[in-house]
Amino acid sequence: MKTLVPQQQVAIRNILFATDFEASATRALSFAVALADSCHARLYVAHVIPQEAYIYSRPENLFWVFKEAEDYAGNALNQLSMEIGGRGSNVRPCWVKAMSQMW
Repeated sequence: MKTLVPQQQVAIRNILFATDFEASATRALSFAVALADSCHARLYVAHVIPQEAYIYSRPENLFWVFKEAEDYAGNALNQLSMEIGGRGSNVRPCWVKAMSQMW
């Protein structure tokens, strides 16, 4: 019996890695980097600021609480991206700023 051999390969160009900056996400990041490197793909490292960051804040403090969470996430993503990019990987930081549209 003749074996079928696939003639077409899937090309992965972009990989999205979502992180909450916890230890388990940090461990999983090495797998995302290895996959991106082996596929010659761009790795996007993303973070979504959870509602818990500002849900219990007083309305008059909401902007500042969100701004602080956004600054922390931006700095952490940039640091992570520079570390990965320094090893030769094609990485870009990104995060969702959904609540910033309120102000």
